[in-house]
Amino acid sequence: MVRGLDLTNGKQRWEVDLGIRFDLSTELDPTTWVGDMVAVPDSREVSGLVWTGAAGGTLYQWAVDVGEGRVSWTSPIPGTPRPRLGTSSCDAQLTATHASLVLVTCRTTNEPGEVQNYDVSAVSPADGTTQWHHLLPVPPKLQRPEYPRDGFGMLPDGRVVTLMPQPDGTCSPIMVGTTGILSRPIVAGPTAASVADTKKVTCDKPAVTVADGRPIFSDNTRLFALN
Repeated sequence: MVRGLDLTNGKQRWEVDLGIRFDLSTELDPTTWVGDMVAVPDSREVSGLVWTGAAGGTLYQWAVDVGEGRVSWTSPIPGTPRPRLGTSSCDAQLTATHASLVLVTCRTTNEPGEVQNYDVSAVSPADGTTQWHHLLPVPPKLQRPEYPRDGFGMLPDGRVVTLMPQPDGTCSPIMVGTTGILSRPIVAGPTAASVADTKKVTCDKPAVTVADGRPIFSDNTRLFALN
């Protein structure tokens, strides 16, 4: 249930029953099927995630017009089966810009030790139309339930950034957006010490945030930023 409250007195103005749109009758633990909810800046739209047991695990995205208290649209995220949401399986991240709703979530792996595909995608807040959608191969060392939420950051233009191991053994930022998945190798400074520092960056437990439009990275040991 999604409810809208009056800011002046806290009284309920409207409610939307998502159970009418999705079959939630067999889902007993809300922490595994209710995901992020975000507000689209300067609009009346709020969007969120719902997991259901359909087809072995299906993830849906929805949007509500908070001015009218009605569902604007719902859409399944392509690909099944999917793991449940939450910190015990896949803590999906949903963020919003004026023009896009950007999702980072994971697909079910077949065997331990295999590469796992993550969906990194953007849709229009107005109607859920796909703007771009890429499958990002994630190596076993990064496959943690919190990685979709903590390991990715969204830039003001809607691109998503994270740290990812590279074929040459280094760890580099990558950017995902309309042009695909692009690596951004860390450029060393002019001194030998700066070259050595870039080689120390690992992908052991990456975390990313964005401050003043600039991505800030942590590899669980050090902090650094990209220009």
